[in-house]
Amino acid sequence: MGNIKPIEYDNFIVVKDDDISEDLNKIIIQRISALTNYYGRVTGKLLTNKYVIFINQFKLSSSGDYAGGLLGNQVQLTLSKGSGDFTDPHFLSLNYLVAHELFHLWNASLFTHKGSSWLHEGSADYMAYTALLDLGMISKEVYDKEVEESLNICASRLGKYSIEQADENNDNDMIYNCGSFIHYSVDKFYGDKSAMKIWETLFSNREKFGYYNSKDWFKALNMRFSDKQYNDTLFSLVNNLVKTDLIIEQFKTLGWHIKETLVTTKNHNFQLASDMFKHLMIVDCGGFDFNLPEDVFFINDLKCKQFKAGLVVSIDGYDHFDENSADMYNEVRGKCLTSKPIMIKMSDGQELEFICSDAPRKLLPYLALIHDQPNDVR
Repeated sequence: MGNIKPIEYDNFIVVKDDDISEDLNKIIIQRISALTNYYGRVTGKLLTNKYVIFINQFKLSSSGDYAGGLLGNQVQLTLSKGSGDFTDPHFLSLNYLVAHELFHLWNASLFTHKGSSWLHEGSADYMAYTALLDLGMISKEVYDKEVEESLNICASRLGKYSIEQADENNDNDMIYNCGSFIHYSVDKFYGDKSAMKIWETLFSNREKFGYYNSKDWFKALNMRFSDKQYNDTLFSLVNNLVKTDLIIEQFKTLGWHIKETLVTTKNHNFQLASDMFKHLMIVDCGGFDFNLPEDVFFINDLKCKQFKAGLVVSIDGYDHFDENSADMYNEVRGKCLTSKPIMIKMSDGQELEFICSDAPRKLLPYLALIHDQPNDVR
């Protein structure tokens, strides 16, 4: 990191790495100012303390173009060196990073969150994309794509345990995507930005306590909106296991107009590859991580005897996971069901033969959202 130079503004202090250009810093400051004003307005709560934003730039070792975090009134924004996404015209990753982390000043600092993380992280995702759309920082097309991706990733995680149990299963995909999907569902049924009104009510209810949990959120939902049948359905989705063959019907009950299709996006296809590796590594091996920019996977062999640590470059001959993930998923699943060996090739040339101890579930179709329907399905 270069020299640190604190810069004080009206409501916050920025400490930025010299590697962050002045042009990029100006953009970040503009985003911070607009978003904090927005969150204060829609929640009815202004930040009471001046907060500190740390902005730095590293070559991130994990997947993605950014990382963030919050500790008290201190927000960490880390941008990945060499990432083209922060120089494109739309600044999507940058906008998301700033918007997501800043809402944690409300739902984690101004008010302390207690309990499962779907509410804490899911609301930050929902607030981030809804704020960015409202402020004109992303298009409706981008917003709709994010909603659709959340719905599909959430669907891919349901059927094993409830959303409330995502923490104990270390399921970040469920935490973020099902958490945001719950909020998007409220908007779909009750109208745009209805989920924001729940947070306004929640913060008002919990002001003297200074903390909240998911029960408080559902209490605020019922205070703000009166359709008991719908609210109970939402509560059940969060707290109870949804059977795999009922997932799509459950989503339709929440008001979503869905077309089942084989057409998928690159992000969704990559998610399928990720799901397959999670199944193989967690069930049979003990854990793994993956590196998105290179479209390869890293196996952690701390608890794994079948595999050596290294980069996976192909599985059963599939080496373009983003394009052929559905085919790969179905073929590998078939071999898992019949106990046939799966060939995994490593970057160092190793070829490993592997037999599943358990098969992943049948692949759900991609759920394309139909947007030409009225919001209110009651």
